[in-house]
Amino acid sequence: MIGFLKREVLSLRGASLLTVHAATAYVAYGALAVPPDGPWDEDNLTGIETGCALMILSGALTLALSVAPVRRSRLRPWWLAPPALYLALGAGRWAYIAHAYPVAVGQGG
Repeated sequence: MIGFLKREVLSLRGASLLTVHAATAYVAYGALAVPPDGPWDEDNLTGIETGCALMILSGALTLALSVAPVRRSRLRPWWLAPPALYLALGAGRWAYIAHAYPVAVGQGG
């Protein structure tokens, strides 16, 4: 079991997926942990929305890259869990921010 996991992670695809997952986790931390000070805090709101968009984009990319190796049994099915989690968290946070901090009338948007 351990030998199979080592081969899986040390493979080129596994190593590249781990790198992308680590980068996405860093972006996810910023998008999920940084609270805006209020509706007037456009800098943080824009940063959160950008982080959510990057989480969704990275989740979709890594999900697309993971499906074929999982179907061919070169990677285990659990490799599909992190991209699906990033997609769900990114979409959920973005929807929450859009609902909780709507654009005020008369401001950009």
